[in-house]
Amino acid sequence: MLLTSSGHRSLRSSSCIDSPAARLSLADGWEREAQAFLEAGRDWEAVGRALRDSPEAPEETVMGRLQAALEPLLASAHHGLFLSSAGRTDAGVSATGQLVTFYSWVPLSPEQLHAAVAEAAPAPRTLVLRAARRVPRAFHATFAATRRRYTYLLPASPGGDVPAEALDALLKPLAGAARDYRALGRGLPKGKDPSTRILAAAASRVALPCGAEAVRLDVAGDRFLRRQVRTLVATAVHAARSRPGDELALLDLATCGDVHRTAPAAPAIGLCLAEAGYGAAAPDEAQSRGESGG
Repeated sequence: MLLTSSGHRSLRSSSCIDSPAARLSLADGWEREAQAFLEAGRDWEAVGRALRDSPEAPEETVMGRLQAALEPLLASAHHGLFLSSAGRTDAGVSATGQLVTFYSWVPLSPEQLHAAVAEAAPAPRTLVLRAARRVPRAFHATFAATRRRYTYLLPASPGGDVPAEALDALLKPLAGAARDYRALGRGLPKGKDPSTRILAAAASRVALPCGAEAVRLDVAGDRFLRRQVRTLVATAVHAARSRPGDELALLDLATCGDVHRTAPAAPAIGLCLAEAGYGAAAPDEAQSRGESGG
C-alpha cells in the first residue's frame, strides 16, 4: 500500500533552532558569527506557519503517528506494520511531498485510510493523506526513489540580508555532475559514499501568507547526506557574505572535503521535503487511488 501524504516529521512548531545544532560547541570566529546571522531577529514562526498550516503541534513524529493510526486496521492480519518513507528528516523538518509504503494482507478502503490519517493529525492540516493506492510488493518508498526536492524558507533579517539573486548565482554551479559533498554532511558513517548529484538548485524572494518576506531555496538531487541541505543553505549565506561576487565560492566550500570549512546547519524549522520522484520505478499512476493490497 502506498500513501502520499503531507505533514512534517516532527510536529514541533515553537522551536527556532533544532537541538543538535544548538548543542554545537563552536569556536570563536566565523562559525559562531555565521550561525548568529542565520538565527537572530528572523521570524521563524512565520515560516513554521507557512509550512505547517498550524501554529500549534506537539513534539511527536509523523511516522509514529501513522504507525499508531494504522496498526488497528491490521489487527486481524497477524503481522507487524513496517512503514517505509521517501525520505527521512530531522526533528522540526516539514514534508509536503512525503510518500509512505507498507505491506498488508488486509483489504483497506480509501475511506478507512483517510479516516485513520485524519484522526492521527494532532491539529488540523498538520497531517494530510493526499492519495492511497496499491503498488507492486517489490516497491519500496525509500530505495525506489530516484530524486528528492527540498525547499528551504529563510525569513528576512531586519538588519539587512543576503540578496536572493546572490544566493541563486551561488547555487547554480552545483547542478550537474555527481560530486563528493562530504563537507556538507554531518555524522557521515564510515565507508558511506559521500557523492551525490544535485540536479537543480535555485533561490528567489517570496512573500509568506502572513505578509512577511523570505528567501526560498530549492535543491533537488538524486540523494542527500545527513543535514546536507541545511548545511548547504547556511554555507551559501556565509559564502555570499564572505566572498561577494565569487559565484564559485559555494561550489569550492561544498566540495572541499572539510566539514570545518562549511557552516553549522541552518535551523530545521525552515526545511521542507517538497517532492520525491521515482522515474521508471514509480508505481503505475493509472491505478485507482485508494486501492488496498499487498
